[in-house]
Amino acid sequence: MNLKNKILFLPKNNLLPRFLSSEKFLEQTNDIKKLSLRITKNKKSLYDKMETIFHFVTNNFKYCYPVKNRGVKNLKLDKLIGDCGEYSSLLITMLRCLGLPSRNQTGFVIDPKSKKIVEHGWASAYIKPYGWMDLDAQYASIDKENWRNYFFQRSGYRINFVNGFNIPIKPRLSPKFMSDNQKKIDTPFSYNSIQTLQPIFFVFKERIKFKENFTFSSALLF
Repeated sequence: MNLKNKILFLPKNNLLPRFLSSEKFLEQTNDIKKLSLRITKNKKSLYDKMETIFHFVTNNFKYCYPVKNRGVKNLKLDKLIGDCGEYSSLLITMLRCLGLPSRNQTGFVIDPKSKKIVEHGWASAYIKPYGWMDLDAQYASIDKENWRNYFFQRSGYRINFVNGFNIPIKPRLSPKFMSDNQKKIDTPFSYNSIQTLQPIFFVFKERIKFKENFTFSSALLF
């Protein structure tokens, strides 16, 4: 879809307040606000502003995993380092600073050739009249020549499990679970919520063992 020459309208702010606000892991710090406004100040159209922020994140991040301290407030804006979650988190936060509703997407990407499944996080932004549209800065940083494939487009086969961060956990986690698992599970979580980089989060009263098996058919993929 070519949006360059189309007029893009933002929804009224009161329709999607959750995806405009500053929240845990997506903190709209003064430095991020200033950066977002500074690099887009000479851009007239909304499209050009979004493209400028997308390129900033794509071109200035260095991939690194695992991440020690999650949350954009912990990023060094002059030396950006992080994984797919941090790429998308900064992109979302900067877009929100401009008043554009944005959110995290978490799920899996399927490679139809190798039939492998990869856990991944990316972003999406809400644009009238099109709705939620995908933005994947981390994949664009790997495939810079074809960056447009990741800008308001969904590349490849993706399964989306979770929209947004800070997903409520009900019932509340017990102190025992917290003490046993906080260092083992590579996802920031509290008694009441989880950031949800991992698409599936299991909580059981008893310890269990399980295996994951994925089988893909070419008929299903195509």
